[in-house]
Amino acid sequence: MLFMPEHSSVVELRNQGDDTTQCYFNLANALRLRYYYTLNQGDSEDTIMTDFKIDLIALQEVISQMPD
Repeated sequence: MLFMPEHSSVVELRNQGDDTTQCYFNLANALRLRYYYTLNQGDSEDTIMTDFKIDLIALQEVISQMPD
């Protein structure tokens, strides 16, 4: 994200139920990047080490809302 042009967009695949990990949001906000996310079912509560089942419908919806 550090080298992305200002006003670029970032999509985070978040772990459903994790309401404490905000590092990507905070970094995107500090760098003036548009931030989007989807909530996905992880196989662990440990967001850093989990494998996700990506909600493709939610991801497609988020992508469709992003500016070109």
